[in-house]
Amino acid sequence: MLLTQTVRPPAGANPLIMVYSHAGFAALWQPVLVGVASLAVVAFIWSRLVHGLVHYPVVWLDKSPPSVLRGGWSE
Repeated sequence: MLLTQTVRPPAGANPLIMVYSHAGFAALWQPVLVGVASLAVVAFIWSRLVHGLVHYPVVWLDKSPPSVLRGGWSE
């Protein structure tokens, strides 16, 4: 924004747009679900491409393994 000398839109404008356009909950949940799904897909692919990282998901509903990058934790 500094390079293009633009101003970010105020956060209060987002709810006003939703109210004035009479948007339903689908207009709220759709971008959230798309964002969460895209983050999960990128994390899954990233863990498969970068060697030395733990491949996720390891086992569903199990504790996460200690992280190599953050030092892990003691058990």
